[in-house]
Amino acid sequence: MNNYNGWTNRETWLVNLWYGDALVDLAEDSGTPIDDTEAEEWIRYVAEESEVLSQPPSNGLLSDFLEQCWAEVNWREIANATNEAAEVQE
Repeated sequence: MNNYNGWTNRETWLVNLWYGDALVDLAEDSGTPIDDTEAEEWIRYVAEESEVLSQPPSNGLLSDFLEQCWAEVNWREIANATNEAAEVQE
């Protein structure tokens, strides 16, 4: 069910908004479909290495908020949208 701008939720929409194009480029460059695990690992890696998240608090309210938001992302939906946009099939 799509509840936020055509996406499952706001968290999924935001991840696609900020990282969707780069993930499509990655899929196009590899020529192979990306699954939900790969999408999550790659996006979390990029976010944690190159953004403010490179120094997140190890515990506390902000850390709990960040983990809760990551948990809400529909990674399968991100992967499916990426593969469709990149026009890669299994």
